[in-house]
Amino acid sequence: MKRSMLVVIGLALACSSGPVFAAPKGGRPAPPPRTRPNQEAGPARRSINPNERTDARQNRQTQRIEEGVKKGNLTPAEVGKLETQQKSIETMQQSFVADGKITRPEAQQLRQQLDEASRCIFAEKHDADGIAKPVYRLGENVILKDEIAQKLGDENLPRQAARAFLGDFHRMMEIKKRLATGTLSDAQRAQLQVEYNKLLNTYFVTK
Repeated sequence: MKRSMLVVIGLALACSSGPVFAAPKGGRPAPPPRTRPNQEAGPARRSINPNERTDARQNRQTQRIEEGVKKGNLTPAEVGKLETQQKSIETMQQSFVADGKITRPEAQQLRQQLDEASRCIFAEKHDADGIAKPVYRLGENVILKDEIAQKLGDENLPRQAARAFLGDFHRMMEIKKRLATGTLSDAQRAQLQVEYNKLLNTYFVTK
């Protein structure tokens, strides 16, 4: 099944541990992590090893597949494809832990495979084979412009244009996240809001 750029953009729209301080040998202990003013340092977080992180992500992905089955967003063929992909990741994980430890390169490889699996789950749940889920809304009344949707749905969309679209969408999500924080000055917030509104009006319309 071919995936249109609209599905990839939909994935961009759908989205969204502290450092370890060791005492140097023969020297003074390193300073503790800084905390913001009026903020108490909370309890130390337990470090999650790559094996546990992989298990947690696979569990979430399995739940997403099951949700797609229940809601009719996935066909039997698509479920089989996604489950085969999950089994492949599980086999890779087991081979990596056979020697007792997952190395950094191996952890990176697992992350890449899990990222690809996540994209596949999203794409299959939003295609037209099952009951397609909408991917063109940014909010309840904020909808992707028709001409933009047509361009993104074109399988012959040039790679450079596709990258430009994705870059803008990722930038919108980044700005939206920053605007939700309370650490910006008034000038910074105003500047980011102008940039966000410009991108929003380029691709979306309010209805």
